[in-house]
Amino acid sequence: MSSFKITEIGVIAPKNIVMEKLLDKAEILSRLPGGIVKPRDPSYDTVEVRAGRAFFSLHDIFRVRVEKRGNDTIMYIMESDRSTIRIRFLVEEAGVTVSKLYVGVESEGINVARIASRLSSILIEWIDSVRIYIEEEARKARPRVAAPARSPAPARPAQTTAPPSGERGARPAAAVASPAGASGGSPQGSVPEVRVSPEEIAEGSRRLSDPLFEAEVLVKGKVVLADRMLLTKVADVIDRLGALEEFDPSKTYLVKVTTGKAEASILIEKGRIRGALLVEGGKKVEGLEALAAIQRMLPGEAFITVISLG
Repeated sequence: MSSFKITEIGVIAPKNIVMEKLLDKAEILSRLPGGIVKPRDPSYDTVEVRAGRAFFSLHDIFRVRVEKRGNDTIMYIMESDRSTIRIRFLVEEAGVTVSKLYVGVESEGINVARIASRLSSILIEWIDSVRIYIEEEARKARPRVAAPARSPAPARPAQTTAPPSGERGARPAAAVASPAGASGGSPQGSVPEVRVSPEEIAEGSRRLSDPLFEAEVLVKGKVVLADRMLLTKVADVIDRLGALEEFDPSKTYLVKVTTGKAEASILIEKGRIRGALLVEGGKKVEGLEALAAIQRMLPGEAFITVISLG
């Protein structure tokens, strides 16, 4: 037997949805790139697999079945008269709306390990297409909650207060603000301008590091958004929050920003940033320093999870 594995892939979807969508073999197999797999029937119970010599030489007819094993594994079994291919999807829960997907390929009659370098690129392209499909289905399944009626957001002040002269590094009217009009298209109105004082953000940042606050998030928290987006600045997070139908400026929100490098937590109360915490490589940075560190990582793509705390 020969085998090949793909390292973990993050999927912004609950584990149960990932498992459910992986069972749809017609949808999943149809996403294999390059026309390698062609169905002999609409349900993909029998498929023709044809790969040219530039990849590896294979032309055979396979019978396909899908099995759910336990509560975390979906197995694709493809059998022909000459060989067998098994594709194992292992799904782990990584959060309320985030899962980890591991993919392994085993074969009898085909030495997939020998062609791993050529096989990996096409498998990664396939799994990424599967990931996009599952995440889109998860977004469709997410319930939409109408925001309660409220008075319009207060008008933004014309200018911010300048820091006292001679006081190096002071940022009393701080630095993270949504650009004018960025959220104006939201039916609920724009998010109030974000202002941060060192004292406020220091207090909120300590709260983010408190285990009691983590317990509060687990008990009271409700995920209202889990999505991938391109960030150019920290204020993009605030703009995305204000565009949510569920957004209510009177509530408290915890925003998780995850990149390949680090995970940031941003506490937002009454439309204002009240705390920030950045964890990178086991090192924690809090407050304005954390916001500055997050900004230095941008622009870049990140996973955004918004949790409402009521």
